[in-house]
Amino acid sequence: MRNRLDVLFYHKMINFIAKAIPRFLLKKIGALLFKIVMVYLFLYTLFTKEKRERLIEYKWILKRMNKGSLCLDVGCGDSLLGYILVSHFPLYLSIDIKIYPIIAINPEINFIKADITHAPFKSNLFNTIICISTLEHINNYVTAIYEMSRILKNRGKLHISVPSDILPCTDEELIQILQNYKMTVIENIKVHLSKNRELYMISLRKNDK
Repeated sequence: MRNRLDVLFYHKMINFIAKAIPRFLLKKIGALLFKIVMVYLFLYTLFTKEKRERLIEYKWILKRMNKGSLCLDVGCGDSLLGYILVSHFPLYLSIDIKIYPIIAINPEINFIKADITHAPFKSNLFNTIICISTLEHINNYVTAIYEMSRILKNRGKLHISVPSDILPCTDEELIQILQNYKMTVIENIKVHLSKNRELYMISLRKNDK
């Protein structure tokens, strides 16, 4: 219950910040706000002994962000992670089916309202694609995987995280689908979150052929 309440509070807080803080100021403090959220999640975990999914995912993804030329964040939502990632890449894009003001108002983040199952990008475009706790919300997730593979450059990297209790397949089945689309697994991590719930974090490289 506490987990759900503070998630709800986060979304309301982010909506308020997006409306109340001037754009030029938000651009400067967005990264700081992200760090504050991370500290909160760390302290929550420390004192309650409950593992927080976002804390695990964000720490994992930030350690794997090699500076490349073009990055796509699939299903960015209202996460402040983009305020950090813009400093890692010369060009950072985020895509979601819904417009989130906290992302859309940042001039450094190239936000596109679109469906990843019909990705509005040419093939072999991105060096890095991240998809954090998004795949499980897409009905046709196999098509989403195909599209991410299509727009990823050869030798480019795809980083996916997904909770086990929502995705309608096992991690082995998910990996098999990914491999069917010219992907090689370079890292596969499972984190036990709670009873009957695990977090899968998978890094892949697109094959040359």
